[in-house]
Amino acid sequence: MGKPLNEFAGWLKFFQYLVILNLMMNAFSAVTLIEALIKDPDKILTIGATVQFGFVMYLLYQIVKNLPIPSPENPEKIKNNLFYMFVIAIVHMMFYTSVTMLIFHREWGPDHTMALFGTVNLMVWSAFWRTYFERSKRVKAYYHQDVDLKL
Repeated sequence: MGKPLNEFAGWLKFFQYLVILNLMMNAFSAVTLIEALIKDPDKILTIGATVQFGFVMYLLYQIVKNLPIPSPENPEKIKNNLFYMFVIAIVHMMFYTSVTMLIFHREWGPDHTMALFGTVNLMVWSAFWRTYFERSKRVKAYYHQDVDLKL
C-alpha cells in the first residue's frame, strides 16, 4: 500500500533526489568549465556556457530549497523555475550555434551535435517535470494542505 497523497513521497521524493543529483553532477562539471575558461581560445563560447551553468545551478538550488515546504505557492515557483530552465536551454543553443557558425564560420560538427543533445535533454527533462507538477495528485494534496508554516 502506498503512502497517503499528502506526504512528501513517491515521484515527488524521486524528483528531489534527481535535482540533488543534478546539482552534484553540475558541481563536478564546474571544474571542467573553469579549466575551459582558462585554456579555451574561444572565450565567448565558454562565457556563454558559464552563464547558462550559473542560471541552471541557481534554478536547481531554488527548486531544492522550495520543494519540501508544503506551501501552496511552491508548485508554481517550481514550475516557473523549470520553464526558465527550458528557455535557458533554447537561448544557449541559439547563442552557441550563432557564434560558432556566424562569427567563427565553422561547419556543423560533433560539438554542435553534443550541444544540441544537451539542449534537448534539458528541455525534455524540464518539460516532463513541469507537466508532473501541473497534473500530479500528490503535488496538489501535499502543497495545498492546511499547514501552519509559522513555527
